[in-house]
Amino acid sequence: MNKKLVAVAIAGLLAAPLAQAQTANVTLYGRFNIDMEFVNGLQANNTNPNVYRVSSNSSRFGLRGTESLGGGLTAIFQIENGSVNMTNGGGNLGGRDSFIGLNGSWGTFKMGRFLAPYDDIHGIFGNDSTYSSSILSTAALWAQGFAGQPESGGFDDRLQKSIRYDTPAMSGFRIAAQFATNAGAPASNSNNQSYFVGYRNGPLNIG
Repeated sequence: MNKKLVAVAIAGLLAAPLAQAQTANVTLYGRFNIDMEFVNGLQANNTNPNVYRVSSNSSRFGLRGTESLGGGLTAIFQIENGSVNMTNGGGNLGGRDSFIGLNGSWGTFKMGRFLAPYDDIHGIFGNDSTYSSSILSTAALWAQGFAGQPESGGFDDRLQKSIRYDTPAMSGFRIAAQFATNAGAPASNSNNQSYFVGYRNGPLNIG
């Protein structure tokens, strides 16, 4: 008899979170961009071969959701799959912005791996191709994007093992701050910090 009661109690505990999850606002999103290409170009050996290929261009998908906790407080989460290769297979689950956090009238707090506040300047300065090519973007110049991960010097790349806080818009002003531990690597510069201060009012957008 006691064993049955324990089994019922355990089943109730397991079922409760599932029932709550069904009430959350969860969205599946993404883009799948595939094309058939015909390219040729002069090689170092003076040949000019024709190449046919099918390419997956920055395809991605993710899950994001919210759950009201009451009192104006909302739990948020996102898991975004990066480098989805629909032609050769493979991908990186959680390879793009992925986090959990809280949102309220006081702002937004989140933990995970995501772009730094410094990246928010893209909305002002942009991230355009240079020399009529996407090989070198403007971010590679002003943000040292060519350097790779932030711990290597690429300031606008995603910070891992980090926390971030964004204020709500206050009379056009917004502030964001992020701190990344990088697992506490034993180096003097093992931690990263990033900040953003912006003001937007009509056509005026400063950061």
